[in-house]
Amino acid sequence: MADKDDIVTAVNALVSEVHDIAFHHTADGTWQPWPDDDSASLLNQGYGLLRQLGDALTKAYQDLAAIEENTRRHTTPDGGTQP
Repeated sequence: MADKDDIVTAVNALVSEVHDIAFHHTADGTWQPWPDDDSASLLNQGYGLLRQLGDALTKAYQDLAAIEENTRRHTTPDGGTQP
């Protein structure tokens, strides 16, 4: 059976990453890159943020899928659990 703490931990890792992005890259609710950056630098920053978020999403999906698989493996046909 899935440990609720494992599920919360998996999702919290994603939420933490989103918070980190918001904290370090936004002000007043909008993205705030360095004002002197050129278009190429802004594109790199944008792609970097997408990669950071994408990596966090991928990890959360993988963690939740592993938890679900483990839960299914330990659930009996009548809905009970087995070790």
